[in-house]
Amino acid sequence: MKKYYIAIAVLVVILGLMYFQCSPGGSMGGSKGNVDVTYYFNPGCPHCRNFMPAWKDFVSSGGANFTEINCATNPERCQGVRGVPWVVFSKSGGTPVPFTGNRDKASLQGFLNSMN
Repeated sequence: MKKYYIAIAVLVVILGLMYFQCSPGGSMGGSKGNVDVTYYFNPGCPHCRNFMPAWKDFVSSGGANFTEINCATNPERCQGVRGVPWVVFSKSGGTPVPFTGNRDKASLQGFLNSMN
């Protein structure tokens, strides 16, 4: 019986990793720099919907490791998030720095450049 539970746990971990790599709650590509940028959002939030075009333009410019986390479908990954949209920058392995600038591509890119 114990082996059954272990097998189920391993399967859940594998499926979770596959979901993380293939969903809007996961990574948006391979390693592209030494800065990680995480965007926490909720699709029902009007501010998130308004910010999404600028975010997509910013992501398409590259230069970092981008992750989107949908707080509606991944609440466990949004512990400590006080509000959305929320963008957090961090040097790989470093302390996360919340973005507090304007919600446009130029501001995001400027903040990213200051971290490199």
